[in-house]
Amino acid sequence: MLKDRTNRYITKVVSAILFFIFISCSSLLLAQPNLDCVDTSRINDFYICGNPTYQPVCGCNGTTYRNDCRAYFAGGVNYWVSGTCENFGFDILTNPTALELTLSVYTKKSGLVNVQIYSSFGKLVSENAFTSAQESVQQFFIGTDGFESDTYVILVFLNGEQQAKKAVVMGNIY
Repeated sequence: MLKDRTNRYITKVVSAILFFIFISCSSLLLAQPNLDCVDTSRINDFYICGNPTYQPVCGCNGTTYRNDCRAYFAGGVNYWVSGTCENFGFDILTNPTALELTLSVYTKKSGLVNVQIYSSFGKLVSENAFTSAQESVQQFFIGTDGFESDTYVILVFLNGEQQAKKAVVMGNIY
């Protein structure tokens, strides 16, 4: 009888120990590494990504980056999702330029994209409208013939929202 009692006690103790080990190990296996949103030691504004394509990503810090390479190296961001943080975003490829402005516009919703370009003196020098597709990046080319060498402000409007960026046009250098 004493032997049975001892065996049951040992069985309970061993079961409790095994259960504790199982719980401890399973929580370690399920644990995710706790990465901070931004690794400041990796930020390098001068890092040149091999792909200048505008494929925007929204960083965990709420900032939109041109692509995942810029997010990782220029922003030090550890994780992101595809698309802009806002409802739309745009980028200017080849800035400064002499021949044409290449605008890449990303939209979460389709709509009419209005582009206005102002000289540094506030003069409207160009106005264009394009239809955008939902969840896509589209490129638009705006010729700069007749533009003087100047810094221009580009305003882009979509569905009641606007964004602005600067571009340098070197004028006709030929």
